[in-house]
Amino acid sequence: MARHLRCGKDTLMARLYTRLRPELNSNTAVLKDNSSHDADSEYEYFLIDKKDLHQSSDDDEDEGSEKEDNLIRVVTFARSQRGGILLVFKSYSYSLQSNKNDIAKWRCTMVQPGTAKRCTAKLFTSKQYEVLDYSAVLIPSGKGKHPLLLYKTHTFAFKVRSSSGVLWHCSRRTRTGCKAFVRTLPDQMDKIISAYEMHCHNPRQVKWAAI
Repeated sequence: MARHLRCGKDTLMARLYTRLRPELNSNTAVLKDNSSHDADSEYEYFLIDKKDLHQSSDDDEDEGSEKEDNLIRVVTFARSQRGGILLVFKSYSYSLQSNKNDIAKWRCTMVQPGTAKRCTAKLFTSKQYEVLDYSAVLIPSGKGKHPLLLYKTHTFAFKVRSSSGVLWHCSRRTRTGCKAFVRTLPDQMDKIISAYEMHCHNPRQVKWAAI
């Protein structure tokens, strides 16, 4: 049985697609996060029963950072005000949206403060809990006629449109010299077709609020 959960914290613009194991009957499970958030890395999310949790000791924390890549983190299931199921992980909440052909879809619960604009970003995972894809999000820029493109927590500014696609440069290109860019479909500017993601700076903070 698949469940769709939404994200709910500032700056996370993600929908996650995965499958929840129906044998989990406790209200708390764990999520094993192997993600390094690099362009070529794989992302795996595993849900296991609460009884399998093991508390780490102080000695474990002193052994260094080599365990960080396989850190097991606790997630909690809760109910929304409308009675829907929510998953809370790293202070983010997700709502279950859909599941099709063993691909489950998770969506962010955020809106921009003072507006009704919903975060539309998403992630897709297979039944093995491997993230398959990210979505991009068009957000108001406050400058010019073109929106910004938000992709993997970084923003990109419109550069040029052609029949083969739209070119977006990192929005901090002028200030930092960052060479990162993405290309999107000409008629679907939230659909990434290619990207160079080597940024030389931290991502821009885009403020959102939970709904």
